[in-house]
Amino acid sequence: MVEWVPVCPEVEVDLGTPRETIRLIRDPKELDGVRLVTGKTGVDLTKRMRRYSRQRVRVLAKENLNGYILKKDSPSCGMERVKVWHEQGGNERNGLGLFAAELRRQFPNMPVEEEGRLHDPRLRENFIDRVFMYRRLRVLFCGRWTVGDLVSFHTAYNLVLMAHSP
Repeated sequence: MVEWVPVCPEVEVDLGTPRETIRLIRDPKELDGVRLVTGKTGVDLTKRMRRYSRQRVRVLAKENLNGYILKKDSPSCGMERVKVWHEQGGNERNGLGLFAAELRRQFPNMPVEEEGRLHDPRLRENFIDRVFMYRRLRVLFCGRWTVGDLVSFHTAYNLVLMAHSP
């Protein structure tokens, strides 16, 4: 069974819908080298989104998540290749959304994928495998366990583990 926990950082920081376009702007003085700014008015949302992301991801920890699907190309939720604009114009597709960065920082081992990549059958299957394995490992480690329990786990799931990381 899968239980979805919907999260939209842009709505949850009161940007509303519809809203002004937001984008990542390259800024070497900022954490991660980017700022989150509205497109037309130039309002800097960086601190607001970072503070929200830290708090929201801490709350999500209580949901016992086993996987997370992010929104492709989003300046808040994009997992990879998000457009990062330069002050003088032009952009590169090498960014990471601010919420996505915080999620991955607080949950470095949790399976995370972008919704657009899940159209690829291999990537989708890989993600689902990782979600179930992550869940099984969390169940194992949440109680008292022994090295023998870990060996039994590895024996039972050896082929799946080897398929992902020899």
